[in-house]
Amino acid sequence: MKAKVTAKKVELTVEKSTSTALITSKNAAALQQQAKTLSQQVAGIAIRNEQECQSARTLLTRIITARDKATAFVKPIVDNAKEGLRLAKEQETTLVGPLEELRVSLKCTINKYLTDVMLKEREERERQQRIKEEHEAKLAASKRPERIKELVLPAIVEPPKMENTVVPMVPKYEITDESQIPDVYFKRVLDREKLWEEVRHAHKDGIVIVIPGVRIWEEASLTIRNR
Repeated sequence: MKAKVTAKKVELTVEKSTSTALITSKNAAALQQQAKTLSQQVAGIAIRNEQECQSARTLLTRIITARDKATAFVKPIVDNAKEGLRLAKEQETTLVGPLEELRVSLKCTINKYLTDVMLKEREERERQQRIKEEHEAKLAASKRPERIKELVLPAIVEPPKMENTVVPMVPKYEITDESQIPDVYFKRVLDREKLWEEVRHAHKDGIVIVIPGVRIWEEASLTIRNR
């Protein structure tokens, strides 16, 4: 009996979700049609006198009202999506996070070992190259080169070969003293927030402000207040 009740609840939930989806689709279609109609009306606007300006203002009010309705329609959907994303992020932190930490930790350990091996290999190759050059110079300078013992060098230990793995040596860097870094490595960034603040305060105080390289002007900005 309990199983039947549960099944019935699920059925009701599915039916309710389907109904909601139909209503949502219907509302969306209506809002899209309204936006299309308003778009056509805006395209035909031409303001040449006060009456036409008032008509445009009335149309603007309708557009704002339609926008608010569309926002109210979309907001629950957006909120649900945000909540779903939040829950997914929580699961990601819980399930993926620990594994990612293990991956990074073990990769760092492996990289450290490989770095040591590859640096030692490079140093050994350079050392053996110097020995070869010295030996060749000695042979060239000797009057009896046949008496010079043949040069025998030990085999160089190469890094381990790992299947489907490439281990390049990549450059890294860290800042030890920023004050010593040449100016060529610095790029000045325009502080737009400070610029806007000065322009805004000058306008508020009725002051004419001149900033080289900046054009400053005023223009009307209509604000529609909800009744």
